[in-house]
Amino acid sequence: MIPGMVFSDNSAENICKIAQPLYDWISRIKSSHKLEGWIIDLRLNTGGNSAPMLLALYDLLGNNEIWGELDENKKSVRKFKLVDGSYIQKSQTIAAITPSGRLLDQERWR
Repeated sequence: MIPGMVFSDNSAENICKIAQPLYDWISRIKSSHKLEGWIIDLRLNTGGNSAPMLLALYDLLGNNEIWGELDENKKSVRKFKLVDGSYIQKSQTIAAITPSGRLLDQERWR
């Protein structure tokens, strides 16, 4: 389960402080168990700042564009992506975690 992330300190340091332990928890599970798949439960998630949530899920999301915004003409105005554990908007790193091991998005499930 991914908890809601409502907090007032939106600094990169605080986002990392919140995201890294969640990421590490997922990393420990992936390295200590032979899993056949993952279920991300968002039913009780109350929302909030998506940056630490997405960083925590970096292993599952991989190096990809993860969301964006469109203007009224449906033209892309902002894109957010994950690259090597960094949460990036345009070329600016918003926050980052320290990833470890092979990304789960590259695993082949049976």
